[in-house]
Amino acid sequence: MFTAGIVVVSALHELIARDGTLADTIIADSSAVIFFFMGYMARQFRIGQARAEELVKELEASRDAQAQAVALR
Repeated sequence: MFTAGIVVVSALHELIARDGTLADTIIADSSAVIFFFMGYMARQFRIGQARAEELVKELEASRDAQAQAVALR
């Protein structure tokens, strides 16, 4: 959706303004799409990292609980 929006806006800008070459528009659009996807991938990485940290905490808690259960036997 984002990429399609950039293409539509760029096409309209190219048709109306005519202040740059088609190559300039393609390069600018490509840059915008690349930076958007880089930001999206970084966000997904942070979400995955937070999820992994939560799982590690749960694992440590269950390991401590198992150690206490063994000690009580």
